[in-house]
Amino acid sequence: MTNCKTAKVVFLLLFVLAFLWTTNPSQSIAQPLTHTVVEGDTLWDLCAKYYGDPNLWPKLWEMNPFITNPHLLKPGDVITLFELKAVKKPKVAAKKVPKPAKPSAVIKGVDISNMTNLKTLGYLTPFNLKPWGHIRFSGTSKLFLAKGDTIFADFGPRSDITPGMTFSIARPSELLTHPLTGADLGYIIAIEGSLVVKERIKRSLYKAKITESFSDVHVGDLVVPHETVSPCIQPVSTAKKLYGNIVAAKNQAQVIGQYSIVYVDSGFEDGIKRGYIFEAVRTKKVPSFETKGKTLKEIMAAIIKDLPKRQYLAEIWTQLRKKKVIYEIPIGKLMIVETRPHTSTAIVLSSSRDLWTGAFIRGTSWLETPSYLSKMPVCKVQ
Repeated sequence: MTNCKTAKVVFLLLFVLAFLWTTNPSQSIAQPLTHTVVEGDTLWDLCAKYYGDPNLWPKLWEMNPFITNPHLLKPGDVITLFELKAVKKPKVAAKKVPKPAKPSAVIKGVDISNMTNLKTLGYLTPFNLKPWGHIRFSGTSKLFLAKGDTIFADFGPRSDITPGMTFSIARPSELLTHPLTGADLGYIIAIEGSLVVKERIKRSLYKAKITESFSDVHVGDLVVPHETVSPCIQPVSTAKKLYGNIVAAKNQAQVIGQYSIVYVDSGFEDGIKRGYIFEAVRTKKVPSFETKGKTLKEIMAAIIKDLPKRQYLAEIWTQLRKKKVIYEIPIGKLMIVETRPHTSTAIVLSSSRDLWTGAFIRGTSWLETPSYLSKMPVCKVQ
């Protein structure tokens, strides 16, 4: 009888231990987490909060494809977070490392609000723009519409439009080609103004009022989600290599100078981030790559045909560095204001001469704050 009771006690203890083991959070599979967006949240901030590494935000964006702007999240949206243990770094054996070099000088944020109208930045996209709606007709006989005018916007099958919602008015350019290769580049999306929805008229038709106009607004212009960009940017030094090219300018300007807005053919998937500082360089002579006598455009087309972008930029950089003669000529400084997967928008901070599309952008680093940055208005980066 005693042995029987002892066996039952042992079995009970084993059962309890097994239960505790299987319910131990450290041993169980990490469950998917979510975060409900509050005003001011960005994917950068969420990655810093949950994972201690803000640079993981592209992965978080990839998991939440409904997000249109990683820097402007809609309060109330539910963000799916990837498993915590997926971002844990593997432990490595401790080893002696050389004393680190003197770090770059810490620079406060710089305020660019007096250099350009951030509401009219626009952007370059390799894809056709998919708008939420378009301006179907106006409440006036005027050919060109402006601030204060009433318009009627058609939002198609969308059922989530409500009075009070604010949208941007956009107009895409024609299909552009790369200035060096001639390959299809994409479209510049110009922001012409903004509107606020007033009331639903019928089905997909809504009455709205133009609240801002930066140029003439036309019937047929597209309606897209409203995005805001902070004027306070933290400048960041970059590795000294080639990152891409200036391929277009705002309003398709032919001459580019200080405070011009330009578009670059590389984005955050190519390693470019908001705040990166670059030098714009023009090549005095390009290495032959066994294509002696050809033009720069022909050389670039031959290289790009066989190599991915990162590889051909690295190859050009390697060839330039092998030569004793300096072939690249610095002609300006620019700072990235906004990044997208494959393109970026930048502002020209300084230029020693007029810039043209096709200029390469090269990384630049510093140990002390460059004079052109120290003279800019400072601000507190949020």
